[in-house]
Amino acid sequence: MIDGTFAAGVGIKRHDRFGHELSVGTGDTYSGRGLGRRLVAQAARRVIDQEAVPTYLHDPRNIASAKVVEAAGFAGDAPVIDRLVAFLGRDPMGRQD
Repeated sequence: MIDGTFAAGVGIKRHDRFGHELSVGTGDTYSGRGLGRRLVAQAARRVIDQEAVPTYLHDPRNIASAKVVEAAGFAGDAPVIDRLVAFLGRDPMGRQD
């Protein structure tokens, strides 16, 4: 809340020990200011620190959500786990090559 108006918020839904789904909402007044991107990126780092895989699902028709997920680093051609291994320098699931 900023001056009594909803600005932005993020949630983490823990599906199991390894998979945590992120969601974000941004108030109309604060849309386009990078709040959603920063919240999703911070939540993703927290999930990674817990050695789980952050996921972010959205309706492909939701352009604003697609922009948030891309800006937060979830977009790309590599599978999520490959990007996570590259980021962490290790497999969060403990798998060996």
